[in-house]
Amino acid sequence: MAWIRVISDAEATGDVKEVYEEVKGKIGRISPMLQAMSLRPEVLKRVHEMGNAIHFGGSSLGKQLEQMLAVVVSATNGCRY
Repeated sequence: MAWIRVISDAEATGDVKEVYEEVKGKIGRISPMLQAMSLRPEVLKRVHEMGNAIHFGGSSLGKQLEQMLAVVVSATNGCRY
């Protein structure tokens, strides 16, 4: 849970609601990382676009290998997220 004020799913309007709805459609929930950016909708939107390009960009590696590489990089960097 964030220690800063965030816009909840129920409160979301405009660009924030649009991003939240798209994310929920793909992964079923709104991550705390995205919620932490909710007070800056322009930043939230750009980070979401970048995440889409990275995670759903359709590289020649294929989704399974992309996800495995992401896990290895995160573990190497000590990131539990």
